[in-house]
Amino acid sequence: ASEQLMMVFHGLLTEAAAECLHEEGTLALGSLVSAMGVAFSPHAPKFVPFILQGLSSHTEYGQFVVAVGTVSDLSNALKEGILPYSQSIMQLLCTAAADPNLNPCAGPVTFSCLGDLAMAIEVAYVPYLPTVMPLLNSLGHLWGSFNAETGEYTQEADPEDRSLHLNAILESYATILQAAKEHPSFQSALLPYTPGIYQLVGQVYAGVRNDELNQTAIGVLGDLADVLGPSVVGLFRQEPLFYADFLAECLSNEENVVLKDVAEFARDSIAKILHVQ
Repeated sequence: ASEQLMMVFHGLLTEAAAECLHEEGTLALGSLVSAMGVAFSPHAPKFVPFILQGLSSHTEYGQFVVAVGTVSDLSNALKEGILPYSQSIMQLLCTAAADPNLNPCAGPVTFSCLGDLAMAIEVAYVPYLPTVMPLLNSLGHLWGSFNAETGEYTQEADPEDRSLHLNAILESYATILQAAKEHPSFQSALLPYTPGIYQLVGQVYAGVRNDELNQTAIGVLGDLADVLGPSVVGLFRQEPLFYADFLAECLSNEENVVLKDVAEFARDSIAKILHVQ
């Protein structure tokens, strides 16, 4: 019965695509994936092409964003089962993320999805690092470059858009770091990119911030120390030692308990590697 149901749904999706109702069909597919979880695996080969079609249409904001959300659903449901499709998905996501004309509302979900895939396939994500990490680095500096002397950002943007983009980029870094936690080879592959991550957090600290951005940024510093250990101790000995002031600021926030907890995690993780050396 379930096989018949999936065949009917596949037919409906095919009709929806033909009638330019791709967005609605993909949205329904995402709900189905979330409901079925890993049980969706046998049906993935039939349905992934619909998702890829949506990802390839990144100029169509609604269609693209729904497809990205479905990839995140698929990553969470299938875990390493998404690996056969990861190369096609990553290629389309990176193409979209690198497009300067990508709808600003689509950027954050795209960056987050890059992290979701890392958590799903873990060490199998390593081959994508040479593409993903420089891309996130360049996007981070595009949105985050701040001139402390003038008090202005290099790129003009809506403050909320800027905060959302920077937060999503940092969250993607955090998720990729977490995906590497149990894999020494993954950790080693990340090391060349850590100065860029650290520098971005410094740019965020120098700029205009809110509690959410503070929490994500200080959390990334903690993840760097926690996941990569003494290998990154040099980052925390570079002048200027902005992280100490950043930590002090977040630790003194008595109104936001979560931010303070994340700052305590970062403080303890950094202290641990500094004391090892």
